[in-house]
Amino acid sequence: MECPHKVALLILALFGFLFSQPILGEAQKLLYEGDRIIYSGKAKFFTKDLNLKANRVEVLLKDGKPVKVIATGNVSLSFKGQDRRASCQKLIYDLKSSTLHLIGNVSLEYGENLLRAQEVLYNLKTKEFSAKGGKVRTIIFPR
Repeated sequence: MECPHKVALLILALFGFLFSQPILGEAQKLLYEGDRIIYSGKAKFFTKDLNLKANRVEVLLKDGKPVKVIATGNVSLSFKGQDRRASCQKLIYDLKSSTLHLIGNVSLEYGENLLRAQEVLYNLKTKEFSAKGGKVRTIIFPR
């Protein structure tokens, strides 16, 4: 079945780049609290390949290194110069468990292919994912 493969590639690509390149972050407000950094008000993160936007992005730290990223409010991910996008209301990226959890009106687009659900949970190590909530809808175009 091609759907899981294409969606898995999309999710892996979206976050594989986020912590493997220099990251430019900006927001209307920045708060550092020792074990977390909170970007609020039109938070944006850019790498050479990826844009992440949300109303708020919280980076949880352990020993000064990011362990979890929580983006909330109108979350959108896109690749520069490519036809891959994702949007949701909340995104949780757990670096320790290598899981990505998208919550609330999730939409994943890869070219013309589309997945919509209320929740998507993806394991970056095993490349397994699940989608649930309301009606899970897919549109898949053959190659």
